[in-house]
Amino acid sequence: WNVTCWDRTYNINTSTTWRLNISLPDLMINSSSFILNSSAPTEGEMILLNATIYNLNNATTYNVIVRFYNQSPSVGGTQIGSDIIIPVFSGLSQTNVGVEWNATIGTFNLSILVDPPVSTNGSKVELNETNNIATIPTTIGSWHYVFGSITSQSEWGLERQSNAKLVSWSMLN
Repeated sequence: WNVTCWDRTYNINTSTTWRLNISLPDLMINSSSFILNSSAPTEGEMILLNATIYNLNNATTYNVIVRFYNQSPSVGGTQIGSDIIIPVFSGLSQTNVGVEWNATIGTFNLSILVDPPVSTNGSKVELNETNNIATIPTTIGSWHYVFGSITSQSEWGLERQSNAKLVSWSMLN
């Protein structure tokens, strides 16, 4: 911008041109910076989901909302825990966040969402709104121990609640 001034006798002068650079934050998460504290989680184990979030631009932002999900929020995933608020997120910096999750049997796509995009009712205008979500696939297996004597007459089976056999086996001499 610049300023041009003149008086009644038509003396005109224009100031030096000044440029303003208004930077927007760029909050980013990716799957390589989203990890579990267990490499082989089991049913019923409390797992810590950890993530490092980056602000890639030189613009400080405030009250950034972070949410963890069991399945992606774009397909109706369930939020894990409550919103995490980062009060001050300086430009060109990173911060760590985490939440506990009680692992259940199954296959999941655990997700983290940093500042929901403005287009979906988010609060921050960013340089890049497409790098705010990361997902990691996770499988939680079951485990059971069977105790007792195995004889030549032993028969074992794994069944559904409807008594439909999934696996069966027998001991033979």
